Amino acid sequence: FKNRKKIKSDLPDAIVLPMWPGIANWNKNYFLLKLICLFKRPEKIIARSVLATQLALKTGHKTIYDGRGAIAAEWNEYEVIHDKTLKKQILQLEKDCVIKSHFRIAVSQALLHYWKTEFGYMDNKHVVIPCTLNKIYEKYFRVYVEYYDVINTINYIEKEINITKIIDSYYTHEDIFDNLLEHL
Repeated sequence: FKNRKKIKSDLPDAIVLPMWPGIANWNKNYFLLKLICLFKRPEKIIARSVLATQLALKTGHKTIYDGRGAIAAEWNEYEVIHDKTLKKQILQLEKDCVIKSHFRIAVSQALLHYWKTEFGYMDNKHVVIPCTLNKIYEKYFRVYVEYYDVINTINYIEKEINITKIIDSYYTHEDIFDNLLEHL
């Protein structure tokens, strides 16, 4: 709930949903999301994680995939989950998120390269927002190193794809805001 409070403090109209009842039952979250979309009528959904993005894509709303890393590789290398069926599906689910989303947030150029080589991503509808950044790079790259610059990035995304509401989903990774605040 810490991340939810941060998002809501800067974006009061945002709707922040937890992934409940857990990763194994991730599909069950679709009905709640669809119900909220029927009443709130968001123009966009920013979804953090592969599973949240899959749910957002099903709603038919414009979806921004907030990519934290090479999720399929991470899940398999570090045994993030034990569900064998989901582990077999995650690579295709991740590819669908990268290819089908209307816009993407990546944490690095290396992740973009991975998307291009692993999934055939060829679009330019993305922005890179590192989770951590050494101070020496700040002057060389147009990156977002302060908390409020993340909000500016969202405003940039809104202009680029003409969308205005946010629905986010929690995942086991640290929130980008936490990491950016460490460098202020």
